[in-house]
Formats: sequence, C-alpha cells, structure tokens
Amino acid sequence: MPEGISLFRRKTPEEQEKNKRRKETLKDARLERHRIVFGSQFREKLPVIRKAVQELQEKYPAIVAVSFFGSHMKAYANDASDLDVLVSIDISKSKVDLDDAHDYREWLGGQVRIALDSVMGSVYKVDVTPDLLSSPQEEYSHYLFLPSLGTEVQSYREASIAEMEKYGQRGERKWRELMKRLWAYENEGMPKSLASKRKNLYPQSLSAARSYFLRKGRKNDDLGEEG
Repeated sequence: MPEGISLFRRKTPEEQEKNKRRKETLKDARLERHRIVFGSQFREKLPVIRKAVQELQEKYPAIVAVSFFGSHMKAYANDASDLDVLVSIDISKSKVDLDDAHDYREWLGGQVRIALDSVMGSVYKVDVTPDLLSSPQEEYSHYLFLPSLGTEVQSYREASIAEMEKYGQRGERKWRELMKRLWAYENEGMPKSLASKRKNLYPQSLSAARSYFLRKGRKNDDLGEEG
C-alpha cells in the first residue's frame, strides 16, 4: 500500500466526543420507554424555536411542518451540536424551487442559531400533498411523523391515516411499512440491541396510530411532551 494511504479514516476529535456522548446517553433507560427524549438545550430553547417556526410558517404558508431528528431528540446533544431539521412543503399550495429552500434554510437557520447558540443542521425540502399515499412521494411519508412543529402537521397526518384506512388490510400493511421506515430513520447509529427493543415504541396498526399520533393535546404539534 502506498505510504500515507489508509483504508480507514481516523475519526476527528469532534466525532470521537460525539460517539462518547452517544454511548453514555444510550445507557439511559428512558430510550427504551420513549421514542423521543429531548436534549436539555432543546427543551430549554423550545419556546424560542416554536416562535421561530410560527413566524416561518407565516412567511411561507406552503410549509406544513418543521420536523426534528438527531442528537437533540435523543438527549446526547451538547452546546455545539447541530439541530437537524426537515421542512415539509405542500407543493399544491406553492411552487417551490431551490431559491425558496435556500431562503428557508437561511431564515430558520438564523433564528435557531440565536435560540440554541449552535450551528444549524441540514434543512431538507420534502414535497407533501394530502393524497400522499397515491403519489410518488409515498416513500417520504414517514417524515410527517417525525417530532414536528407546525399548525398543519396534524391535519396532514389525519389525512394520511384516513387514506390508509380506506384500504383495509392493504392500508394496515402500508402503515407498518411507514413505521418501519420511521424506526430505521430515527434509530440510525444506535446499537442493534437497543434499536430492536425500541421497535415496540412505534404503533403497528392504524387504530394505534390514531391513539399515538392524533391523541388529544396534540392540536398543532407534538413537541409538548416526550413520547
């Protein structure tokens, strides 16, 4: 092998520190009982983040939801951790181009940096329509069920669940597939043993989905509690 070339990239000090924090946090028994465990920084700044998202939706009405994932949802974030964000957009309400996505990133990023004193993570554009399950966007339907803020997210979840209920057992299979994608997305990087235990935190029937995702108290978002 040529001198100076390695098949393995050495982790940076930041990556090593993150892995250490993740390993310590994953010992937290709450992660076996709760799908979402907020980091302390996120919990403290949630009112500011909520206000920033509300203002973003007022500025861009086509936004259905602003969803969160990553270390702040699993309690191993620190002051330097990115806030990982996914923006869901209803393209039937607005034609969205890359300039719009850039605006979302810049505007929301600026607000959240103020809120968290940290670097903004990635903001993704997801095209969402109420008839999601019959569109090419079906493979992204689990994004609507990430921990989210937004005045529209619950109505779109309701529409998605109602659409699946029309198809009986086929709809039930669609839901289980959706939950499998959500589980894989939210548990990436976790030890296999813990990730496997957490499978039972994801509702496996449409009736259970209604109880979990559409329960009372979740009128506009589901960041009022860990769950």
